[in-house]
Amino acid sequence: MPGVVAVIGAAGRTGRHVVRLAHAAGYAVRGLVRTAEQAQAVQALGAVPVHGDLKGAWEAVLDGADAVVWCAGTGRDSTSTEIGRDALIAVARRLMARGPRRLLVVSSKSADHPERVHPALGDALRAKAVSDAFVRDSGLEWTIVRPGGLTDEPGTGQVTVGVDLPGGKIAREDVAAVLVASLEDPRTVGQQFEVLGGEQAIAAALACLSAR
Repeated sequence: MPGVVAVIGAAGRTGRHVVRLAHAAGYAVRGLVRTAEQAQAVQALGAVPVHGDLKGAWEAVLDGADAVVWCAGTGRDSTSTEIGRDALIAVARRLMARGPRRLLVVSSKSADHPERVHPALGDALRAKAVSDAFVRDSGLEWTIVRPGGLTDEPGTGQVTVGVDLPGGKIAREDVAAVLVASLEDPRTVGQQFEVLGGEQAIAAALACLSAR
C-alpha cells in the first residue's frame, strides 16, 4: 500500500519526475532540497520539501519514511563525485541502523564499465560502482536501476529491462516510472538491472525479473 517515500535528489531532472509520479500514485512524498527555489518546485509537484544538504545534515528527510529513492546526481569533478559516493553509503548505513529497509537507487548502465564511455565520466562511474556494491551488501531491501543515456524527452511507458544491454537511451520520465513501479513490486527487491527505452510496458518488463 502507498506510504511515505523520501526522495533524495528530488529537485533534479529525474527526481522531479519521481516526486510527481509517486505523488500521483498515492504516496506521501518528502523531498530533500537545498534552496527555497527547489522547495517551491518540489512542493508544486506534490512533495513536502525538507531542507538539507548531502554535504551536511540530510537525515530529517527520512523521518517517517517507509522507503527511500536515491536519484541524486554525481558531478564530474572529484569533490562532487566523492560526495555522491560517500553520501549514498552514509544513507545506506543510516537505513541499516534505523530504517526504513527499502532503498531504491538510480545508478548508471556503465557503472561497471567506465572504459566504454567518455573518460570525463570515468571517476563518476567508478564512484557509482563502489556505492552500488555497498548497497548490494547492506542487507537492505534494495533495488538498483541502471539506465542508459538519459534524455529529457517525454516518457513512453515502454522499456527494455535486462543485464548488459547494448547501448541506448531512456527518458528520465520512464526511469522515474520504473522506480515508482518498483516500490510496490517485491520482484525488484535484491535486483540490479539495466533499463533502456523499448517496446514493453513497465509492469510487464519488471515481471520478467522473477524469471532471472
